[in-house]
Formats: sequence, C-alpha cells, structure tokens
Amino acid sequence: MKPFNRSAKNLTSQPHFNMSEVKNIPILRFSEFQGNWDKKNLSEIGEIVNGITYGPSQVQESGILVLRSSNVQDGRLSFHDNVYISVDKYNPVKLNDILICVRNGSQRLIGKNAIINKEFDNVGFGAFMTIYRSIFNPFLQHWFQSKDFYKNVHKNLGATINSINGSDLKKFKVPFPKNNEQQKIADFLTAVDKRIELLEKKKTLLETYKKGVMKKIFNQEIRFKDDNSNDFPDWEKKKLGEVVNLKHGYQFRRTDFPQVGLPIIKIGNVKGAGLFL
Repeated sequence: MKPFNRSAKNLTSQPHFNMSEVKNIPILRFSEFQGNWDKKNLSEIGEIVNGITYGPSQVQESGILVLRSSNVQDGRLSFHDNVYISVDKYNPVKLNDILICVRNGSQRLIGKNAIINKEFDNVGFGAFMTIYRSIFNPFLQHWFQSKDFYKNVHKNLGATINSINGSDLKKFKVPFPKNNEQQKIADFLTAVDKRIELLEKKKTLLETYKKGVMKKIFNQEIRFKDDNSNDFPDWEKKKLGEVVNLKHGYQFRRTDFPQVGLPIIKIGNVKGAGLFL
C-alpha cells in the first residue's frame, strides 16, 4: 500500500460517511468512487499493543514520558500533565499509532483517543491506555472519533469497572473502503482538521489579547473617547446591587417538565461568556 498523502488538493466536494443500514454504501461520497465498502474487525487490519504497568516508586522528574488519559484532550495530544518513569523495557508508541483510553474512573472518558504524530514518536504509555497499530490509521483515526466508535465502546463497557478489554476492542467492526478511497477521505478530513486547529490557535490568541485589554480597561489604564474626541466622565464605584436586579432560578426535577415547551437554562448551557441551548 502506498503511503498517505497528507495534503488535500480539492476540498470542494463534501463527503458524508454515514452508512446505509442495508448495504455498506455511504449515503454521500466522492463522485469518482462506487461500490460497497467492506466491514472488517479491527483485529483483521491491525493490532492491539498494551501499555506499561508501573508503581509510584518508579515515577520521577525525568525519564520515559508515559502517556495517560490526561494527555488526550479533544482528540489531540496534550502535555500539560505529564508523568515520567524509570523502566528498563517498555513498548514505545510509533508514528500514526492511535492512543486509546480503555480504563478510567470516569465512564465518559473511556474511548477518548488521539493519533501519535512524529514529534512524540517513541514515548511510552500507561496500562490504562491501549495502542491500536495499523498501516490504515491515517484513515481509521477519523473513524475512531466518530459516533459509531463510541457506540461500540459503550456497548462493551465492563459491568463492574469502567473499561473495555482488548478482546472486545478487536471485534469492533469498521466500514472499510478500498485504499484509494481511504486516502481521499483521509486527505480531506485531515485538511479540515488542520484548518480547525489554525482557527483554534487564532481564537486562543484573541482571547489572550482580550483578557489583557480588559484588565487595562477596568484598571483605567486605557480610556476611550466619545464621537467628538472628548474624554468620557470619570468612572464611579458602585455596589452591584445598585445597578442590577439579581433573581434566583427555579429548583426543579427533570420529571417536572415535558419533553417540549419552555427551555430552561442550566449550568451546562453556559460556556465561557456565551449561552448554548
């Protein structure tokens, strides 16, 4: 199989990868491809690699970086909470491995995953994590982020512990097109991911800039002028109760309300400075 080309030359077509219930044919796909997709078990096209078991005495300030659940955030590798250990032997991650959380105290974290990029090749990973290794991972990484994958995860969670074992993971069935269609899909979705990442970086920079400006504004280090270029009046200090009316919300149970009707704003609807209904 030839290597995947990470660039996407044409992003004008927009594929959709939901599968028909009757046939393994995408509802919408790139126009040059036809025919059924296969369905394969993960065991047929790759392998599972287990992580390192280590004790507190092996943790140190430097040594082998061990990737854990906290190193996977929003489908990407994160390095804000690292652990280093001293071991003689370990299974290092390799480029394009998919790192998966298979055991955790929080059920919602089971299954979260990220692909290993070149920068972090050869680091280790902990026993609560698993590596899925396959030459098809540039395509499969996008399936591992899909609802289809997470449905499989939650169907196979252990009865007494939040985990999925390797034998169950190997049986997960994945829609599997021919190599050239895999490459086109991987190129397209990877290019979209890169655009999203660039926009997120711009958003982070703007948020940092805004926080700095807000601090200066409320410290009155920065003052604006009116439309006639005159200074605004000096600021006053007032208690919050003098300028706003504070009201308490409803205390209710979910069963108190029907499925349709007046929406209720809850803490989960508040994200940053915005509301999400």
